[in-house]
Amino acid sequence: MASARQHFRCPIWLSGLIAAVIVFSRRPDVLLHPQFWGEDGAVWYADAYNRGGLSTVLTPFAGYFQIQARLVAMVAQYLPLSLGPFIFNGVALGTEVVAACLLLSDRAATLGNDPERLLMAFLYLALPNTVEIHGNLTNTQWHLALLSLLVVLAKPTATRLGHTVDALIVTLAGLTGPFVLALSPVALALYMKERNQRRAILPFICLICALIPAVALMTTNNGAAPREGVRAASVMLLSNILAKQVFAGSLLGRRGLGGFSFVSAAGSVFSIVIAVIGVSLVFYAFANAPLRWKLLIAFCASILAASLAYPLAPSPQWRVLESAGGIRYWFFPMLAFVFGLVWIAGNGPSPALRGVAKFLLPLMFVGIVQDWRHPRHVDLQFSSYVRAFSQAPPTTRFTIPINPEGWSMQLVKR
Repeated sequence: MASARQHFRCPIWLSGLIAAVIVFSRRPDVLLHPQFWGEDGAVWYADAYNRGGLSTVLTPFAGYFQIQARLVAMVAQYLPLSLGPFIFNGVALGTEVVAACLLLSDRAATLGNDPERLLMAFLYLALPNTVEIHGNLTNTQWHLALLSLLVVLAKPTATRLGHTVDALIVTLAGLTGPFVLALSPVALALYMKERNQRRAILPFICLICALIPAVALMTTNNGAAPREGVRAASVMLLSNILAKQVFAGSLLGRRGLGGFSFVSAAGSVFSIVIAVIGVSLVFYAFANAPLRWKLLIAFCASILAASLAYPLAPSPQWRVLESAGGIRYWFFPMLAFVFGLVWIAGNGPSPALRGVAKFLLPLMFVGIVQDWRHPRHVDLQFSSYVRAFSQAPPTTRFTIPINPEGWSMQLVKR
């Protein structure tokens, strides 16, 4: 009789195809009607076009390097401007697909059996309350960070090519965003525990890459908003953020929560109850799960702590974050919560908590259905601006409006 493990196995190409269909279905317009979004056009593409792609690769932005976006922008210069948004958005969606495929591969068996990882991969791709980080290259660094974390936690590959690919992924992630500062202790702790010589290179890469953004954070700003500590922070606001954005946001979604507020006395009590239950479940998983699970949860928690300590939001920052659904800051803590529920449901030593997890996981489909389709960007007639730009004389300074509202891309015609 075929085992459950064999029953759930499918070829990696089929896993990738299904994952691609899922991510595409959530925002079809990013490929069917692609447009630049935010820094994708205003910074990455514009810098590469105006200054030359290679010269911008090692240029920090917002205090750290953005190698993935810079490299994609450099490659895009060899293609027509009209294809730029498609290339950017395609790489963004592709990064999500690769992360899901790694989670479904045998290498990730250290995180659970096939059915558990199948559920985890689906919940990752369908995660509610994540509109900001889907389908744009700027925020793909969050998915790239997850991919690098999975590489570190996965079993070593059996080939030299596989080791090289792992090293390149960790290096790319380490030079794209500040996440390597949290990944370094994970890679080092795992190596110190297992002493697997085939994985010795990964903590070394992490430590080297961590020094580079650390120096950039201390010495550059490059137009980013000043990094300042939070103001008017409170335990109650923290409770509201965790309850609404992380725990309820995972289960009910951004649309499901709507304008829900914890302002009333009853709302405050409700917030505290949700936050305590959610934190308790995550801590329970952390305390009882194997080492790799502990490291995964610790990584997610450190990202949340850094996000709350220095958020790029107007003051009072936590008050703004309390109502800011779907933003990047909730991605990793939500993953820790929903992945933790999967582990508890299948492996938790407490029957009562296994029952709680098995109740909450189906409830999450409320949020999945509510938030499945992300809202389309406003159609700013990108193709018409591309035609006008192609007809403009050399040295013309040309402005192309892009999403979100108020953003634009400035190009100087060559």
